[in-house]
Amino acid sequence: MARSRFSPVSWGLGVLAFSSMVIVSASLNAAEESSNLQIVYPPENHQTPSSSIFFIGTTPQSNSVTVNGQPVHRSPAGHFAPSFPLRFGSNHFLFTVSSPTGTERIKRVVTRLSTTRTVPSDRATILADSVQPRAEVWKQPGEVTCFEAIGTPNATANLRFSRSTIPLTERTEANALPPANAILTGAPDAQPQSQRGRYRGCIRLPASLIGQDIQPEIELTYGNATVRETTAPIRILNPAKVLVASATEDPTVARNGPSTSYIRYSPWPKGVMAQITGRENDWLRTAGDRWIANKEIEIEAVPEPPHSVIGSTTLQQQGEWSVLRIPLLQRLPFNVMEEPGQLILEIDHASLQTDFFKLDATDPLVESVTWSQVNGDRVRYVLQLNREFPWGYDADYEGTTLRLRVRRAPQVNSARPLQGLKIGIDPGHGGAPDSGSRGPNGFPEKDVNLAVSQRLTSLLRQEGATVMLTRTTDTFVPLKPRAELQSDREPHLFLSIHYNALPDDGDAENTRGIATFWYYPHSRPLAQALHGQLLNDLGQPDYGHYFSSLAVIRATTAPSVLLELGFMINPEEFELITTPGHQEKTARAIVTALREYVLAHA
Repeated sequence: MARSRFSPVSWGLGVLAFSSMVIVSASLNAAEESSNLQIVYPPENHQTPSSSIFFIGTTPQSNSVTVNGQPVHRSPAGHFAPSFPLRFGSNHFLFTVSSPTGTERIKRVVTRLSTTRTVPSDRATILADSVQPRAEVWKQPGEVTCFEAIGTPNATANLRFSRSTIPLTERTEANALPPANAILTGAPDAQPQSQRGRYRGCIRLPASLIGQDIQPEIELTYGNATVRETTAPIRILNPAKVLVASATEDPTVARNGPSTSYIRYSPWPKGVMAQITGRENDWLRTAGDRWIANKEIEIEAVPEPPHSVIGSTTLQQQGEWSVLRIPLLQRLPFNVMEEPGQLILEIDHASLQTDFFKLDATDPLVESVTWSQVNGDRVRYVLQLNREFPWGYDADYEGTTLRLRVRRAPQVNSARPLQGLKIGIDPGHGGAPDSGSRGPNGFPEKDVNLAVSQRLTSLLRQEGATVMLTRTTDTFVPLKPRAELQSDREPHLFLSIHYNALPDDGDAENTRGIATFWYYPHSRPLAQALHGQLLNDLGQPDYGHYFSSLAVIRATTAPSVLLELGFMINPEEFELITTPGHQEKTARAIVTALREYVLAHA
C-alpha cells in the first residue's frame, strides 16, 4: 500500500500527506508462535481512535476459531479478517483455537481513544496544550486572529490582548472533517464533535500596534479562582518594512495554506525569493498568497521587495521538448497549472516589458502563446496545445532564467508501440524498515510488489521498451530517490506497483479490488486506461479511481500512476494475488493497457 493511514499500512508516499505507518507482525507469545494461530494485526495493546477494529491472521483450516465466542469466517487456506466494534477505553478479545491436539486461548486488548478532552468541572483549569495559537503568528494590521482553549465548562473566559479584554465564548458543538483517508472507507463527511469547555474568540489586529510583538493571555475564572495561560506571540507587521523569504531547499514546497494538508503549488527551486506577508503554524505567507514552511527558507529584511521585469522571451524545440525561456533579474515564485488544451504559467512579483517573443512556427505541440499582466504583480503565460494534455512538463531555473519545458508525445511504431520507450517501474516499499502491508500469514506486500514488477519488466523488454526500476532486490529506497527517477532519467511512463490495506475502521473481510491513483491531469488518461484493462482482464472488483497527492507520482515529466492491485488484508484476495499465475496475468494486463494507451495518445 502507498498511502498513510491509521494502522496496517504504509501510506508514506504522500500524504495526503499523510504520515507513514507500516503494518507489522504482532509480537507473538509462545502460543502464537505455534502452528495453531498467528495474529498479524493489530499488535498487542493497540490504541486507535477508530470505532471498530479488524484482526487479520491465520490458522490451519482443520482448526476452528472463535473470538469472544463468535465463530470466525476463514478462507480456504485458513486466513481470517473479522471486524469488531470498539467502545471507548479497553476492549478485550479472547481467541479460542480448537485443534486435534487441544484448545488454546489467546487474549488481545485494543484501546479506543477518545477525541474528547476531559477537564475537571469543579475547579478552574485550562488545558495548556489546547491553547491556540501555539506557534508564533505574524499578520498585517486589520487582519483577524482567533484564539481558543479548552478549560473548565461553564466558566468565564477572556482574552487579554495588549490593553484590551475580549470575551471568549464557550462553543460545545462543532463540525469536524475526518482524516482524508476516510474516503477509502466511505465516510468522508463532516461529523458533529462535542467538546465541553471549548472557548473561542477573534480579534481584528489594530493599526495602533504596528511593529509590536504582543503576548496574549487567556484567562479563565470559575468560582473564586482564576487561571491563565499564554498563547504564542502575535506580531503585527509593519507594511513599510520588507521581509523576504529565500528558498533553501531544492525543492521548497509551496501550498495554499499553512500546513501540509493544504494543496501543493509548483515547488520552488533553491534561491527563489518572495516577500513575506504573514506567519502561522510555522509557515510563512508570501505576497502571492502562497505558504512555505519556515524550516525551508531563510528570512532577511531588505530595502525593497523582490521584483523583475520580463523582456524578450523565446519558445523553441529541443529534442522531444518545447522550451519556453523567460529571462528574469532574480528567481521569483511561479506556479504551473494544467487545463484541457492549455498549460498555464504564472510568475509572482513580475511586470511585463515584452517587446519581442521568438516562437518556432513549426512547433508540433504548442499552437500559440499568450501573455498578460493579471494584476499589478503577477504575469500569466498561456500555452495553447494541439492536444488535451502534454505528455509531461518541467519547470526550473537556469541561473535566473525560468525554463518551462513541455513534452511532446513520443513517436511510436504502430506495430510495436512500446518499442524504444523508457518506462519507469517502482516496486513499492522494500527492505527491513518498509515491508508495506502484510497478508494474514504475515507475507509482506514488498515481496508481491517486486514479483509483479519483475514479471512486468520481462514483458516490457520483450516489447522493446527500456525499463528503469527503483529497486531490483529487497532493499530500502527512500521516497525521494523513487520520485527522482522521473526527473533524473525522464522515462516516458512511470508506474508504482502496490497492494492495498485499510484504516482500522475498514472492513478487511469484505473489501477487495483494484484502485488507481494519479495526481496531475496529464496522468489521468493513463490511470483510466490501466484501471479499465485490469478490471476487464483480472475480474477483481473496482475499488476506485482516485486523485491523490502521493510523492512517487508527483513528478511532472511523464504520465505517472500508482496501482493498488488488490488487498493484502482480505483473506480470499490475498490467496489470489500471491499466486504466480495471477501475478503473470496482472503483468500482462498492464502491458496491454500501456500498449493501447500509447497507440491512442502518441
